[in-house]
Amino acid sequence: MIKPKVSIIIPVYNVENYIRDCVESVVNQTLDNIEIIIVNDGCTDHSINRIDDLIKSNNLLIVNQENKGLSAARNIGLSYATGDYIAFIDSDDYIEPNFLQKLYECAEKYDLDIVMGGHTKVFENGDLIERRRTVKLLDSGLKTGQEILYNSIQLNDYYGEVWDDLYKREFLLENQLSFYEGILHEDEEFTLKCLLVAKRVKVVNSVGYMYRQRQGSIVNSTPSEKNMTSLLIILNNFIQIYHREKDEKVKYSMSRMIRRMIFYYEENLRKTNEPVIKYLKLLENKNLRKIMSYEKGLNLKLNLRYLILDWNQEIYYKLFYSKDAN
Repeated sequence: MIKPKVSIIIPVYNVENYIRDCVESVVNQTLDNIEIIIVNDGCTDHSINRIDDLIKSNNLLIVNQENKGLSAARNIGLSYATGDYIAFIDSDDYIEPNFLQKLYECAEKYDLDIVMGGHTKVFENGDLIERRRTVKLLDSGLKTGQEILYNSIQLNDYYGEVWDDLYKREFLLENQLSFYEGILHEDEEFTLKCLLVAKRVKVVNSVGYMYRQRQGSIVNSTPSEKNMTSLLIILNNFIQIYHREKDEKVKYSMSRMIRRMIFYYEENLRKTNEPVIKYLKLLENKNLRKIMSYEKGLNLKLNLRYLILDWNQEIYYKLFYSKDAN
C-alpha cells in the first residue's frame, strides 16, 4: 500500500451548515494520494449525515468519540494518521483546490519540518481579505523554527494558527508534539512548541486556506471563564519557557510572546459582559513586568500602567475597565 503524502485531520462538532463545503474542498484537491481523517467529536446535529455519502464514496476514515474538544479531536486524528505530512483543517472552513499541493511540494523540495502559509478571511457578506505573509519573511528562505519565530515577531507578522501550515509527521512524533487538551486557543501553545524545536521551516506565499468569519465562532464570541483560564494556562507555559531558555534571541521572542498574550488577555477581558477584578488579580506577578520589559519591550507609558496594576488592582480596574474609564 502506498504511503499517503498528506494526512488531513478534520475535527467535526456541530457545523452542519458548513461541513459539506469543507470536506468537498478536501476531496477535490489537486494533490493525489491524500488521507482524510474525519473526527466526529460527539456531534449532536446533522453534521455527519451531511457528509455520509462523501465518506462512503471516497473511502474516508471516520473516528467517533464523545465530545472532548478540538485539541483532543486533533490528537486522536494524529494517532490514526499515516501520511508523510499532516494538515489540520477546521470543519467550518474550506481550502482552494491547489492548497495542499503548493505546501506539499515546498515541504518535499526542502525536506521541511514545517511549511507555513497565509490565508484568506471569508466574511458572511461574501467579502474576501487575503492575509499574505510579509515579503521579507517570504524571502528569508530556509530557517530554523526559532529564526522564523524571531523574524516574524520583528516584522510584526506572527500568527499562531495551525490550519494554514503543513507539518512533517515524523517531526511531530519524534518531538512528542501534540495539542494541550481541555483549553481554548490551543493553536497558540502548539505552534510555539513546534517552532522552538523545528530545524527546517519555510514560509510560502499561499492564501488558499479559506477562513470563515462566523459570528458564533470562539474567536468572535464573548469570552468565557474557560477562555480566560485557557489564556492564563498558555501564558504560564510561556513564562516557564522564558526562564528555561538561555539564548538571547529566544528570550527576546518569548518576552514578546508573553507581552502579546497579556495584551490579548486584557483585550478579551474588555469584551466580557462583566469585567471583574478577579481576572486582574490573576495577573498579579511582578516578574511579568520584568519579562515584558526585556530588551525595551515596554515603553514608559505601559511601564507606568502596569506599575499601577502591581500596586493596586482596584485602582487599575477603575482607570482602565470601569464604565467611567472611557
